[in-house]
Amino acid sequence: MDKLFEMNGFDFVEDTDNSVVKKYTGNEREVVVPANVCEIGEKAFEGNELLECITFESVKITIGNFAFIGCKNLARVIFKGEISSLGRCAFAYCESLGSISIPDSVEVIDDGVFLNCKNLTSVKLPEKLSAIPQAMFLNCCSLAEIKIPETVKVIGNHAFGECRSLREIDLPESVVAIETGAFKNCISLSDITIRGNLKNCGANIFENIRELNFHLTPKSRCKRLVRDNTSLKRVSVTGKGAQISECMFHHCEGLQKVTIADGITKIDDGAFDCCYQLAEISIPDSVKGIGRMSFAFCIELGEIDLPSGLKSIAEYSFMRCSDLDNVVLPSSVEVIGESAFLGCESLCTISIPDSIRIVEKDAFSQCPQLDSLPERFAVSDSDLDNEKDADFDFEQVWFYNEIRW
Repeated sequence: MDKLFEMNGFDFVEDTDNSVVKKYTGNEREVVVPANVCEIGEKAFEGNELLECITFESVKITIGNFAFIGCKNLARVIFKGEISSLGRCAFAYCESLGSISIPDSVEVIDDGVFLNCKNLTSVKLPEKLSAIPQAMFLNCCSLAEIKIPETVKVIGNHAFGECRSLREIDLPESVVAIETGAFKNCISLSDITIRGNLKNCGANIFENIRELNFHLTPKSRCKRLVRDNTSLKRVSVTGKGAQISECMFHHCEGLQKVTIADGITKIDDGAFDCCYQLAEISIPDSVKGIGRMSFAFCIELGEIDLPSGLKSIAEYSFMRCSDLDNVVLPSSVEVIGESAFLGCESLCTISIPDSIRIVEKDAFSQCPQLDSLPERFAVSDSDLDNEKDADFDFEQVWFYNEIRW
């Protein structure tokens, strides 16, 4: 056990040249940490309700785990020198803390550093930070904006969870992973800018958010970013030369309206599949490709205006869109893929232009209302009446999805 001695309210560890503060026992409202101190020990100021301001004179200092946790009246933190690291929950539950500027020297920030700092409105993050750690700003309900450094690669689990005042986030190109619940319950969040390739996206990232505007770049890749979200109702996507990534909105079963701005060039595979309540979507003419299963099982989608310039309707694109009743194919379309409209039970008319060269197998199978196909693409009565096409392996398609997505 460390031997301690006391000086001016600080309990120092012996034989450390007064450089390690083990505990603060003073009663000052404003405390200055001496310049020779290089470490604030674990729980050194824990629960100190008198402390209102702390100033660090040290050239370089380490802040230990839980060092200032529960200092509910601490409003100001001033660093005059450098910090080497911020320990786990170092300033958690400092409910009066309004702003803080973390020196660029910080090498390590641990989990939950500002957990439950309910009045925190302004934070300056170090320029070389590599990750926003788990629960770093969890329940910082007054935090309205924050700039993420261009060195950050990972947004940790629940990093911004319950930040109910946060309005927008700009993710730099360096970010490659967003972990589970990173923005859960950020109910004011409306605008997300994504500049790079998100290679790993956890679950429930935007849980309990009803409307989002995504701003993408040509480098943006967001595979499965918003998948399985049950709360999202409306979405808009912008970005010149950008694409809506594979399974980006897969199984957003409450999604009702999607607006895609001019400039988006592609809707990738499964982008909106299993969005059961999707009833309204606008697709601009800038979109030249719509991937396989992109709107499969959108059972409330009654109509869709396909963009001019579209070359093909990919396989399974509108499979089981049971409310879809009328489709006009643009004159640029040359190929209708396998099972593209399979099981569209309400489809009664489809305009097929002379540009069509290929209609693949089962493109219009199980469309019992359809009676206006040109003779060369006609579906036999038996195909229209069958409840299940003998050549279509429904389970195999779902097995493929589970493995791939």
